[in-house]
Amino acid sequence: MTITFNNTDLTYNFFINGDFPLANGLKFMSMHSNTPLFDVDATVLIANTRYSQLEFTLSELIGLKHVEGIYRYIVFEDGVSVQEGVVKVFTTPGGTTGTEPYISNNEDREATVFYRPQY
Repeated sequence: MTITFNNTDLTYNFFINGDFPLANGLKFMSMHSNTPLFDVDATVLIANTRYSQLEFTLSELIGLKHVEGIYRYIVFEDGVSVQEGVVKVFTTPGGTTGTEPYISNNEDREATVFYRPQY
């Protein structure tokens, strides 16, 4: 399953397998650090025997953050987990990684000889 967060919308739809007409919570947990990306209330728009469509609203724009990766989603009904799975998160346009480029002080690749044996 894949979801894309952009930098303009705060409301998203999320589809899950199964009939969960009473689902009212959704949580995305990082599989790397086990920290939550978000934990929000959800509203069921469609629930039938094949799938359920949840709508949720975020309190901040995630599309500008660097949070792409594989997350574990958990769907709740009154605080009880009813379904868990894996979701791939994309962000558009995405954020910075927080790294700075390395600029070498030896761009000409000049070598310094510390030890040279005499033959």
